[in-house]
Amino acid sequence: MESASLLTLLFSVFMVTAKIAAPLLICGMLIGLATGLFQAVTQINDATFAFLPKVVVMALVLWLCLPWILQEMTGFLGRTFEMMEHVTR
Repeated sequence: MESASLLTLLFSVFMVTAKIAAPLLICGMLIGLATGLFQAVTQINDATFAFLPKVVVMALVLWLCLPWILQEMTGFLGRTFEMMEHVTR
């Protein structure tokens, strides 16, 4: 296996991972920021208030993005298998 093709595969792995994780991470960050701001304004210091909205919204985002995530993962797997066919020659 050439180092160029290995680097291409590694870069592709990182890009697909970032694309798949981005919606959940961004959503969790925004909800955490909103709940933190609300807690600071109202001086409510309850740990479950910060945790529960994140879990609910991230589960909803995962449910909505799941078809796209599966499409990205199957596309990546197909491209990887095609790449392996050319690399092993």
